[in-house]
Amino acid sequence: MDQTMIASVASSEVDPVAFRHMQTDRSGAMLYSVVLTMLVALSAQASLAFASGGNVATPCNIESSQVELAEGEISLSKAGEGESVLLLHGLFAERSQWHDYICRLKASGYRAIAPDLPGYGDSRDFSLEAYSLQHQADLIVELMQQFDPTTWHLAGNSMGGTIAALIADQQSDDVQTLAFVGGPFGVVDWSDEVKSALRAGVHPFMPRTLEDFDLQMDLLFSNPPDFPESVKKDIVQDYKEGIEHFRHVWDIVQLDRRIIDPLPEFPMPVLTVWGSDDGVFSIDGAVHLKEGMPEAQFVELPDVGHLPMIEAPTLSAQFHVDFMKAEQ
Repeated sequence: MDQTMIASVASSEVDPVAFRHMQTDRSGAMLYSVVLTMLVALSAQASLAFASGGNVATPCNIESSQVELAEGEISLSKAGEGESVLLLHGLFAERSQWHDYICRLKASGYRAIAPDLPGYGDSRDFSLEAYSLQHQADLIVELMQQFDPTTWHLAGNSMGGTIAALIADQQSDDVQTLAFVGGPFGVVDWSDEVKSALRAGVHPFMPRTLEDFDLQMDLLFSNPPDFPESVKKDIVQDYKEGIEHFRHVWDIVQLDRRIIDPLPEFPMPVLTVWGSDDGVFSIDGAVHLKEGMPEAQFVELPDVGHLPMIEAPTLSAQFHVDFMKAEQ
């Protein structure tokens, strides 16, 4: 397989599917996950219903469970049998982003596990200190040690990719492969669109108006979903009510902005799958990634944004599966 490849394949347009938004008992550290939890409903291949308490109907019988760590409880989704793949979500997100992707890995003979990172989604009882990226990595290593496999395939989106990179660098004997599904946080700078919004006093990841929310969708997606206005108002209201917490988390994460710069010399094979229309981290910055990891494989997905596992789950998962199988 070529060490660097550009995928000249067209991803299918993502059409929003009908979904039902029900209010859940979320507060404090959980409010910020509302918007990206809902985005998983956009896949044309699955119809997901969000119900009270976070139970989700999934297309391949995904199991939800909890694991106790020393500092709190981790909630996770898992499915399949075979070699284990750990999937880590990004900032202000949660594990349900990976549900379509999990089903594709299961169908390819893997056991896929996606946790809510400590303090996110349903992973509760963690202090603010847990949001630092090194602390996140340490807690995820503790989680990995609760399972049978001695080695893992690691993958992450955005901030989750950075946490996966920290683990791969520091626990290299336990990691078979590393995959960035979407541009990793801290490797390249924010896109010009994100910088322009911040300079204008608009925080695209903490929307305070419907216009701010639309900007967030434009940054995340090549083909943004069309949310009902009533749903957008609910989401924006949740952000407003949790704004103090969101700002704390944002500030803590920004302290680790360059935690993997320069890039470590990873001893395991590395794959990057990056959407051509990523509005958060421009794919133009992939040059820096390629220079830092010249032996790594690189895939550009046309007409895909910041969240390939949502906007192009079949295509991105297939590249990931092919990569893992080639390295067996």
